[in-house]
Amino acid sequence: MSRIAGFVDSRQIPECLLSELEGDVCIIGDERTGVSWRVGPVAFEHYTSDEEPSPCLSATRILFWQRIFRTDVPPGWRVPPFISNNHRIGIASIEKNYWRRWSQRAQRDRSIWLNKNDWHIEPGTPEAFLAAYPDTDKQRAYRRVTLKRFARRVDILGDRVRIFFAYKNSSSAPQAGAAMLDLREHGKLFYESAFVLPEAKHELASTGLINHCFAYGLSENIPLFDLGNFWIPGSPASWKGFSAFKAKFGPEYITFARPLARMV
Repeated sequence: MSRIAGFVDSRQIPECLLSELEGDVCIIGDERTGVSWRVGPVAFEHYTSDEEPSPCLSATRILFWQRIFRTDVPPGWRVPPFISNNHRIGIASIEKNYWRRWSQRAQRDRSIWLNKNDWHIEPGTPEAFLAAYPDTDKQRAYRRVTLKRFARRVDILGDRVRIFFAYKNSSSAPQAGAAMLDLREHGKLFYESAFVLPEAKHELASTGLINHCFAYGLSENIPLFDLGNFWIPGSPASWKGFSAFKAKFGPEYITFARPLARMV
């Protein structure tokens, strides 16, 4: 797998990692960020990196290593049979004329959106995003999990959370919204969450919001847009539709090899 210059996985960023953790799990490491936890008397550590990790805690007994671009298995490591490979992310470049990397359909939809006179995009607040996120029977469980994680992101990452809303000019209520993490110190913008109400979907507001995020990244000299998870066999079926949508924006894919493990 070819490397993406300057790419930093979100699990290598302490604040992002901390905002995803619950329970009795802690952040460890100085040169390399990882997590540790215990199950009874047994201690575990997990790292994401292309550098082979060494245990941080003297009591560690099992060490897990998620490689990013590497696929080799160094001596002493093995592939655990109980962990499957179902993780792929997409990384898009933010550069001048970024849309030229997009699919023809995405370029066409962008052009249509930019020529609309009855819709506009404005920045918003995390509180407004939480209030506006749809609450339907079909999406209730997903909403609960998504917004719980989002609230933790806001608590830990604070003003690095960016919110953009799409409005119909005749309405004061947002019809679509996107939440991003501005991780410029790590060279990327990170897609966190979004919603689109039915009318906005037909008006191409999703493409409008993605375009706005690209334009924001360009204006702030952020070189990469981490579009998050993409469906591959073994991923939840519900990821398929949104993965197809995000694929229109020209990402390069990182499909992670299965994690390695060793006893220490």
